[in-house]
Amino acid sequence: MKYECVETSHLKGSSKGMILVLFILLVIVTCAVNTENTVRIPPPDDGSSSITSTRSFDIINETRNTTFDRISISGYVARPYPMRMIPPGGQVRFDVTSYTFVRTTGTVNYIGLQNNNQTYVGGLTFTMVSLGGISVSFTNVGTNGPFYTSTEFPLFAPPQLIIVDL
Repeated sequence: MKYECVETSHLKGSSKGMILVLFILLVIVTCAVNTENTVRIPPPDDGSSSITSTRSFDIINETRNTTFDRISISGYVARPYPMRMIPPGGQVRFDVTSYTFVRTTGTVNYIGLQNNNQTYVGGLTFTMVSLGGISVSFTNVGTNGPFYTSTEFPLFAPPQLIIVDL
């Protein structure tokens, strides 16, 4: 009887199979990894955006019987706007969009109403200013009616324009 010596090797002829097995394992491991921890690369900037934020301004009505009805808004006042009416004892907050190293303003005009909002008694206008998001102020504050305004700049709160009776 004649015997033949046959060589057996797991690598010869099965390298394609080994590559296929390794590829399948790679796909399984990749899918099993939590994708929430991956870094998402934002799309390229087209140059139209810059660093922005908003600065808040509070308007406080401390009159006894005057309701203020907003009639116009202009400038960089961020949406959504606060409620249109400020009743006696009420308060609204405006946000002005700020850009780094840029002065932005927002102007608001109100009319004062009394007697269940039936009688016009005067007007109120003011401009909110944000200088690069660092410095804030009220300018061009004007009233004509039985009320006046004062401003306060609390340390850890938005600047306040307070409306009081004469």
